[in-house]
Amino acid sequence: ATDLLLASKNEFVQTLAKILQPENTQPSAAGSSKSTRPGPSKGASNRPTVGIQFSSQLHSLRQKIDDTSPHYIRCLKPNNELVPNVFDSALIANQLRCAGVIEALRVSRLGYPQRYSHQQFLSRYRMLGVKVLRKMKAIPSAKALVLAITDDLSSGSYNDEAIGIEVGKTKIFLVQKAYDKLEKLRRDKISSSAIAIQKSVRRLVYQKRYQSLCRSALMIQCHLRRVQSTKVVRAMRREYSSVIIQNLGRGHIARKQFLSAKAIASWCQALYRGKLDRVRYNKIRRNSKALHLQSCWRRYVAARAFQGQLASVLILQCSWRSKIARNEFRKLKLEARNFQVVVQERDRLREELSSLRNAKTSLPSQQYSISQQHLVEKEDEINSLRKEMEKVLREKEAVENELKDAKNSASSFQSEKDILIDERDRLFAENEQLRNIIHSHLDLSTLERATVDNKVRVSLMVG
Repeated sequence: ATDLLLASKNEFVQTLAKILQPENTQPSAAGSSKSTRPGPSKGASNRPTVGIQFSSQLHSLRQKIDDTSPHYIRCLKPNNELVPNVFDSALIANQLRCAGVIEALRVSRLGYPQRYSHQQFLSRYRMLGVKVLRKMKAIPSAKALVLAITDDLSSGSYNDEAIGIEVGKTKIFLVQKAYDKLEKLRRDKISSSAIAIQKSVRRLVYQKRYQSLCRSALMIQCHLRRVQSTKVVRAMRREYSSVIIQNLGRGHIARKQFLSAKAIASWCQALYRGKLDRVRYNKIRRNSKALHLQSCWRRYVAARAFQGQLASVLILQCSWRSKIARNEFRKLKLEARNFQVVVQERDRLREELSSLRNAKTSLPSQQYSISQQHLVEKEDEINSLRKEMEKVLREKEAVENELKDAKNSASSFQSEKDILIDERDRLFAENEQLRNIIHSHLDLSTLERATVDNKVRVSLMVG
């Protein structure tokens, strides 16, 4: 048998023959023998017989069957013409009937031909009872799945035996009718699920396609609108530019005409106004010369009268200013005595500052910040008072010095009274000196007013 398989041209058949060939057998050497005589050869006693080969092949076949799970294949003759791609159904049915396959199938269909383990049944028909299995809190079992499927098959009118599903310890037994129904339900479920998936996928595909079409349409619309808007904007810019060019051209022409007319008008006005101004200038010049002559004569007459009055006025002013200086000196003495009140107020503020610093440690954080601010304000007031006091002292010293100078000047004025009457001719030379003295007295009065203002400010701050 192995020799026949080895002689085949098909590689698969040759490989199968090599697997089935026992190790202690050799292929037939009929074609390789050198002699064809019928007598016994030299090595005929060592060559295995056909029976030995058959028994060894049968032994190896049994061993392979025991080691594997074989599936038996029955070969059928498709047609009597021995041509490919021709299938005679009557011939095939006759062969199956003669071989007993149809009878075996009929007998098998009368019992439970379909048998599944619990895990296989769950994996194959889980989709038919998925709603019931989801409601279960425990691990899904094959029995619960069978109950859910039988409820769907029987619709509450038949029991499990009438439907043809039996639950064993390790397997599920199905009659052919129940198997056909389950397969039909499974196919319907798969087809409906496939239709739902296809529907979702197609919806997604067409939705993306629609969105892409919308985007494309929007892009095309935007492009077209941009092109149209660009054309409109260009036309508007062209029109605006033409208007501006026309405006500038017309403005240039009008400006030239206006400037030429303005130049002519200005020249004519300048000529006429120059003529009028020359007449007016000559008249004003004559009047000014006449006024100058009059003023010179009047100044001469007034100067003579003024020189006579100036001596008497100076004498009266000197006596009156000496009297005013003495009164001011008395007032400053009284104010210097009252300056001790300011010193007492300063001491009182220092004592208040020291008391606030002592109470700083016992105050909380908020009160401490308030007291600190109050201390700063008090220190500022004290510094300002100190500055005012120093300023008042400096002003007092300046006023005393000025009073001394005024006394000296008053005494000198008294001594020079007779000299001024005799030396009337030297009044012009001494006029500048007297003016300087008058300005110094004016500065003295200004200092006096500033001193009074400072005293009022100090009294208000102390109050």
